Amino acid sequence: MRLAVQAGWQVAGNRQLTSSHTAGRVPEEKRFKKRAESAQAILDTLLTELGRYSEGMCDAAKQTNRRERRISPNEELITLTEAAKHLPKVDGKKVAVCTLWRWCRVGLRGMFLEYVRVGRKICTTREALLRFFTDLADLDDFISPDTRSQPRFLRRPPITTRQRQRALAEADAILERARI
Repeated sequence: MRLAVQAGWQVAGNRQLTSSHTAGRVPEEKRFKKRAESAQAILDTLLTELGRYSEGMCDAAKQTNRRERRISPNEELITLTEAAKHLPKVDGKKVAVCTLWRWCRVGLRGMFLEYVRVGRKICTTREALLRFFTDLADLDDFISPDTRSQPRFLRRPPITTRQRQRALAEADAILERARI
């Protein structure tokens, strides 16, 4: 290794020997740095765009934080399996346990079902279920009745050709700035 260093070669970690005197080649570190910078620029742009869309959420969903409420010690814990048995059927089918877990982790329209982990079991309470469904019902006040029954993709106004072309031009500009 001493001979390699004396001859102008540098050891890049334990990977390989690279020459610091190679003519016409961009050093490996600079190439990775440029890729990282362009990836960071794309990420920053996407986060900015995401921030614009998230501003449109309704106030009730913004005010409710999933960590804001906790299950109190005096509430009786039930497992998600037991909770699914207590819920009414929807279209003749029971609510699945994985649906309750999704409401805990991902939420529904910005609201989250409160839960605690007891060993390997995931537990909630009847009171937490009641709070969850009440919060969802409160959201209905913010949604107009005519759009509630339509699928989400039909609620948006149709996009005109000019809007589509503008969006494509903006996407091209973002990619050009990122040198992609």
